[in-house]
Parts: sequence; C-alpha cells; structure tokens
Amino acid sequence: MKIERVRFEPLSFVAIVALGVLFAIPLLGLFQDEEDLARRQNRALNEAPEWSTLVSEPSRFFAEGRAWLSDRALFSVDASVNYRKFKYYALGDSPAANVAREGDLVLPIATDAANIDYVSVTGSCPAENDWDQMTQSLTNGWAEINRAAELAGLSTFGVIVPSKPVLYADRLPRSIPSEIRAQCVYTAENESPAVRIANSFPDTLTYPLADFMAERDVDHFYPLENFHADGMAASRAAQSLIYLSSLEPFREPEFTVREGNADMEPALGFARRVNFQRPDYTSAADRSNTLDREVQQGARLRGNQISAFFNANAADPRRVAIIANSFGARIAPDVASHYAETVQINTNGMNRQTLIRMFRYLMDGSFDQILFVMHEPGYYNRVRLFADAMLEATSLEPDENAGARVADVSFAPVSFSEFDARGWLPPGQNTELRWSKGGRPAFIDIPRSLFGEGNSIQMRVRLFGPEVSDERWARILVCGQEDADITDRLNSSLEPQILEIEYDAECGSRMTIEFQSSEQPSGADLGLTQDRRQLGIRVDEIQRVSRR
Repeated sequence: MKIERVRFEPLSFVAIVALGVLFAIPLLGLFQDEEDLARRQNRALNEAPEWSTLVSEPSRFFAEGRAWLSDRALFSVDASVNYRKFKYYALGDSPAANVAREGDLVLPIATDAANIDYVSVTGSCPAENDWDQMTQSLTNGWAEINRAAELAGLSTFGVIVPSKPVLYADRLPRSIPSEIRAQCVYTAENESPAVRIANSFPDTLTYPLADFMAERDVDHFYPLENFHADGMAASRAAQSLIYLSSLEPFREPEFTVREGNADMEPALGFARRVNFQRPDYTSAADRSNTLDREVQQGARLRGNQISAFFNANAADPRRVAIIANSFGARIAPDVASHYAETVQINTNGMNRQTLIRMFRYLMDGSFDQILFVMHEPGYYNRVRLFADAMLEATSLEPDENAGARVADVSFAPVSFSEFDARGWLPPGQNTELRWSKGGRPAFIDIPRSLFGEGNSIQMRVRLFGPEVSDERWARILVCGQEDADITDRLNSSLEPQILEIEYDAECGSRMTIEFQSSEQPSGADLGLTQDRRQLGIRVDEIQRVSRR
C-alpha cells in the first residue's frame, strides 16, 4: 500500500508555527521575577506540586499543578483581574468566593477562598449560648488590665469598634446563610457581650454602637466597600475614646468627602476607588521620627509596627500609647490631634513574650496612658491576651516601692552563642531603659546568661534625666558589693559611656546597676504633668571580654 506524503503549503506551515508560538507565549511567564509577581497579586504564589503525589494523589497533583501554572502563565494575572472586574461591575456580583456582596456592601467572609467558614462574620455575631461565658471572661480580663495599669501608676481606657456585620446586620448579603444573618440582627438589637462589658466599666471602656447606628446612613460614614472603619467611623471611635480618657475640651471636626482606595483590594483582586468622610484635623499632628525610634528601641519592635505623632498645639499635654490591631492605624491620627505625643502599636502577629516585653516598656513611666483599640470580631481574645501580658509584665504584690523596682528579668533571654564575632550582642536585641521616680531607687539586673567564661563585661550605658543634681547617683553592684560608682561618668556627658566591669564567676556573677533620682519635685508633683520620671539609665549594648 502506498502511503501518500503530507505536504504543507508554505502559508500553512507559517500559520502552524505562528499558532504554536502564540500558544507558547504564556509559558514565558515561567521566567518572570516571582517576587515581583507576588507583589502584583498581593499574595504568596502557589507552590509547585510534589512529584510523589502524581502516583499517590493524582487529583491533588494536577490541581496544585494548575494553580502553580496559572499563577505564572503570562497574561493570567491580567485575565484574572479583568474577569473579577467584569463580575463586579457588569454583573454586580462578588468577584471572589471569600467575599460577599449586596449592592455596595462588601464583606470578607473567610480568610481562605477554598474554605468558606464565615468566620469574619460569626466573630462579630457569636452564638447567644456563649454570651454569658464571654461576658464573665471579658469582665475578669478588663478588670485585670485596669489593675495592672493602676499598679504601674497608669490610667487605661479602651474602645471596641463596631463591625459592619453588626452595624449593617439588616442588610447583609443573601449569600451569607440565613441563620448567621439572623444572629447578627439579634446581636445588634440586644445586650451582646460587647454592650455588657462596656456597661460594666462605663468609666474606662466604650462600645459606641448606638452612635454608629445613628450615623450609619450618612454618606460614606463607614465606607461600605472598606474592611476597616475609616474616615468618619474611625473619627467617631476616636472621639468616644477621648471623651473617656481626657478631661480637656474636644473640638468637633468638620468632614470633607475625599476619594481614596478601598482597603479590600487583596480580596477583590483589583483597586477600587471609594469616597471617605475625612475629618479636618487629621493633619493636625505631625509624624514623630524621634518618638518612633525611641519606642522601637525601648520595646524592641519593628518599625512597621509603630506610628508616632507629635502635636505642638495639643489640648492635652500627655503622652499616650495606643495598643491595637490594624484598626488602630486609622484611629491614631484622630487621637493624635488631641494629645501632645501619641504612639500607636499594631500588635497583629505578636507572640506572648513580645507583648510582655512591650508592656514592660510602656509601663515603666514613659507614658501617661495606655489606650486600647479593639475591633469587634477580635476583642474577646485581645482582652484576655492583653490582660495576661500586662499581669506578667508587672508585680502582682504591690509594696511601698511599687512602680520603682521593675521585673527582675530586665533583658530578653539570650544564649551565650548569640554574641557576634567581636563579642557584642546584636544592636537593639537587648535594650533596657529604666526610670527612677520620686527619689526611689531603681534597678537593672544583668542576667547570668550573658556572662560566659570571660572575666569582665562591657556595657554601653546612657543617662537620661531633666536635671543634673548632686543628690542623684548610680552605681554597679557585683555579687552584692559595690564595684563602681558611675555617677560622675554619667553626669559628665549625655553621650553613651562604655563601662567595663570585672566579675568573679565564683560568686555567681550577679551584677546589678542601681540608681536613684534626686528628691526634687517632678512635673507631677508640681501639677504640671503626670510625669514622675526623673532619672533614667539605658543599657543598649553588652560585650563580654576575656583577659587571661
């Protein structure tokens, strides 16, 4: 049998090659910069499937393979964005499985599009059967927060910011199960745990749901396509907090409608411009790089966790710290318009030890007030977490020196191996600033773990204080005995001083810096401020030295 040869006309051959090249173009995406691609998609890229699953779990292998390829194929990101925009604008539909939409009201309903658990809604609307237990736990937690703050000589106040699932409970998207929507309506209309806890502590805690309800229909009050309370809603939350925390008159702001990006872009998959009601005092306070650095070093936090403000024309001269999640960043500028110095710390992702270290710093006399900003879905866990960390950061048995001597463990635990090749601890890893108040002694204990096998240690020490007085002094104790009087060294300059101290391992190598301020009246004693700080000493670098 004769087999006919297949012949291609030149034009057909060119067309086939061109078509092959066209279909191969998306594969060029495999050579893209993955970090840049991840930034464009606002998320981590899907990982390649493991080859072992091709035999054991073929369906999983191909599903993960498709996800991996679709993340990297050229034009796939643009196609995905355009598809989401088509669903949102042309069809009036939700652009993603983990986003619910009803008209302009847009809500995240889950953190994972593959597991729609509605946790973002049910967190605001807990089952009624849990209300009594939640209320009791919240009551205990907030009482412990107040107790710990009082022990440190501080006042503390808090606001629970109402969430969209409660504020707009009667308008929730129909894609949310009816029983969850009904629970949100019930939560909004009855004494929920948030209402109960605020009623139990009317002088220190507020839940401004009634105020929010009164203005929820004002245009752009709580931007319906925004996740965070922003603009007017954030300003009202800040006002409710300031009314509790300050006796100084508070100026009601004027609001102007301004356009900006909604913060739901990572969930929507594209940027969406919306209107906000912006208060006219938002820019009254300036960002303070000095305070920002001070808190970073003192609490050993990352710069992206902190925003600090200075207000030269503040109604209230005090320094306050706002402890919050991401909602605090929207409220901080409004609070900063009222106080002289404001620092906002985002505690998202902080572990227990970091929280304890942060509260130790905040409660050592550096701040006058601690203000808590909590979002409704997370306030229950936050209260318990903050209470635990604050109690750990303070002494539970107050005595006549309460507020002067701080916790024995002044430094974060470190191992001897963490010193660098030159013998220094990494900069900022161990920084301690302690204050002597009202002429009472204060102490910095150098832990045993820092000594190793050397026979001397160097410390970079700096003195802080509003006055220089013959009455104040500082000394270093080794094994309980005075080793060096460092008063003159520290009084001679405000620059950091390098001190070298010898020690004897036979006595256990216990070392303490002890110092005491003068008995001159502090700002608080004179009625000018609430600041009782008079003499501070900071140790921010330690080096072991071996001389044999």
